[in-house]
Amino acid sequence: MAKYFDRQGFRVFAGCLVSDGDGAKDLLSTCSERLKVVQLDVTEDEQVQSALTTVKEDLGGEGRLVRIKFCCGETPIPHQSDLFQRTSRYM
Repeated sequence: MAKYFDRQGFRVFAGCLVSDGDGAKDLLSTCSERLKVVQLDVTEDEQVQSALTTVKEDLGGEGRLVRIKFCCGETPIPHQSDLFQRTSRYM
């Protein structure tokens, strides 16, 4: 999903359990500079707060947060028209 939104031109913050793991490295090597990997274990309050701080600092006053999406592991990307219909209401 992070790759899809990156290709659509969105700024993406990809919360990864292991920020230097294979999945994070794959995202960094295949996506644009708009994607940023953020260390995030949602069971650790400190990591959640750190991720929030990172997002706030990176966004500055430039934009707004459109969506927070949590998914664990690999998730198939839905058909593009379905995905657009569900996300366009937030734009």
